Amino acid sequence: NERNDSLSKDEQKSVLTRWIWWVGIIIYTIGGAMNSVALNFAAQSIISPISALNLATIAVLSYFVLKEPLTVKDIIAIIIIIIGIVMVVLFGPSGDQNVDISVDELRIYFQQIPYIVTVSLLTVITIVDYIGVKYAESKNFTSDTNDKITYGANFLMFSYVWIGCFFASNNTLFIKSAVSIIIGSLTDIDVLKTNATDFLAYVIIVLWVACMFLMEYWRQKALSHFGALLVVPIFAVISIV
Repeated sequence: NERNDSLSKDEQKSVLTRWIWWVGIIIYTIGGAMNSVALNFAAQSIISPISALNLATIAVLSYFVLKEPLTVKDIIAIIIIIIGIVMVVLFGPSGDQNVDISVDELRIYFQQIPYIVTVSLLTVITIVDYIGVKYAESKNFTSDTNDKITYGANFLMFSYVWIGCFFASNNTLFIKSAVSIIIGSLTDIDVLKTNATDFLAYVIIVLWVACMFLMEYWRQKALSHFGALLVVPIFAVISIV
């Protein structure tokens, strides 16, 4: 990236031409698929905390690959993360009793007042935050060649992560819903016929894909300007909460 950025704009190459980028995308896609399958075998309250193991892995890889510092505090944090995951697995719910959820049941869940209020509130906060991001970016990125953040760096880091987490939380919900729809359709022909004629089933799958891409877009935007040891822990904590 540093070599590419040092070139003139005409000589810079797109990430799409880099083999390592494609390897990363393939690995990420496989990981996402396995995470989706895992949601069919365990409660979401178990799967989400386990994903915090990413923090430990990324912290170590960032040290060896990206040459980012790994302090004693980071090592202690990694140990705490591992202990926390073990505790969740040992004492958390043993299974998910709501694996087979029909489209009609999902419709009822989405119409519940607590869900509507929570999503509406988070959406408003995210929209306001996005407006603030565009204003801060206008103060920093004054030209096509200027990508340095000198104004509101902390705000932008948190905001990039917050917006990514907003889509990540919805993505997890829609993954769980989509997996339930798909599994139900594959195991019962009558359920398949019902799902195939229900508009909500298609909406859930589309929202799943949209949230997945938007989540990754904002997460990568944060990582492109700030260190992984800052972005990834904040992202994981907010997403889990």
